[in-house]
Amino acid sequence: MKIFKIKYAIDRNSQVPSPYQYLMLNTDGLKPEELGLYKHHRFRFEGMPYDEKTWVAPPMDLMQPLRPAPDIWYLANSGAFGAGAKAYDYLSSFIVRAGQFLPLVFRQHTIQICNILESAECIDENRSEWRIRPNGPTSLKRPFFISDKIPDSTLFKIPEIPADIYVWEETGNPDDEFKACVEMNGLTGLIFEPVWSEEEGIIPYKRI
Repeated sequence: MKIFKIKYAIDRNSQVPSPYQYLMLNTDGLKPEELGLYKHHRFRFEGMPYDEKTWVAPPMDLMQPLRPAPDIWYLANSGAFGAGAKAYDYLSSFIVRAGQFLPLVFRQHTIQICNILESAECIDENRSEWRIRPNGPTSLKRPFFISDKIPDSTLFKIPEIPADIYVWEETGNPDDEFKACVEMNGLTGLIFEPVWSEEEGIIPYKRI
């Protein structure tokens, strides 16, 4: 088994301009208390469900509008990704098993926010790598996973970093595994960063 962290073609840490459009929360006109509410609750997906009956998508800004739209959208600083029509057709079965869809209509696009709810305590704390700050809290840097505690859902989160989404790969069967399905169908927008395998343990970070 191998585990990957989901990243996006618009990875601002890579210093490479985004090849695709992406969406960012529009904060124009929001009062300070409203801004905090949106950033921390109404557009923050960290393993908690939203009530689909009362869900109202917040206002969004389209970034890099002259570039093509991806199949899978980066929703900046949200902890979720968006599935366009093509991606939804291929990936809906994986998302339903792992979480919920929340609609987001933006201009000519109808996007389904993929809120991943599957979460598991499945890391070995002693063998994981931690970021230690002299004057701040310790945080997880690179997880060491415990294979028999990884959830059945190929998409999942861990409580130590609830905004990150992980995906496992075992057989490469696109009918059973999210990563294989994305790659076989040529869906654009995602990058899969390898972070751990049963053979190697923690996989050293490489800029991609």
